[in-house]
Amino acid sequence: MATIYITNNRAIFRNALSTNFHVAIPTANNGVDDKFSLSITVPKSDKRTIEDINQLMEHIRIKNSDMLRGQDNIVPKLSELLTPLKDDDKRASFNPTYKNTFYLVARSKEAPGIVEPDLEAIAPSEIVNGIYGGVSVTFKAYNIDGRRGISAHLDNIQKLRDAITAPVKPTVAEDFGEDFEADDDRSSSFDGFED
Repeated sequence: MATIYITNNRAIFRNALSTNFHVAIPTANNGVDDKFSLSITVPKSDKRTIEDINQLMEHIRIKNSDMLRGQDNIVPKLSELLTPLKDDDKRASFNPTYKNTFYLVARSKEAPGIVEPDLEAIAPSEIVNGIYGGVSVTFKAYNIDGRRGISAHLDNIQKLRDAITAPVKPTVAEDFGEDFEADDDRSSSFDGFED
């Protein structure tokens, strides 16, 4: 289970499960500027972490009330703002890993710092989908073109260990090596499906 440390407008997650990485090359999202990004997965059973995130976002909402205030001079409630904390059950239909979870989307125009447990820098290619590690995030309020909300700015990543094992793609040698005879005249060798 993840641990979260909060100071002012920042949150540092330790031992967090992170997915959907775009940390090597920035990627556009819904036509928005290219950004580096990742998602931090939080089980719905981890009520303490979810409450801490919501309290931090509420702090940001109150601190930036003038920015978020509408033409009616009313500051929206947190539930009325766009926030980076999303319900992940929609993705559970194609990946059971996401069942009964929330995910926090963190993005940045600048590349995040990426390190190993000993704080030695590592290449972005070392960060694969589904790792446990540390993630530092800065929360900010915004009011752009009528869209008001709170965003999570991706600061740094620390890889601790791999978590989710993705299906391994067969190698070329496994598909077409010695056991594969490229003979156009051979008959089918289908022996049925494996259990």
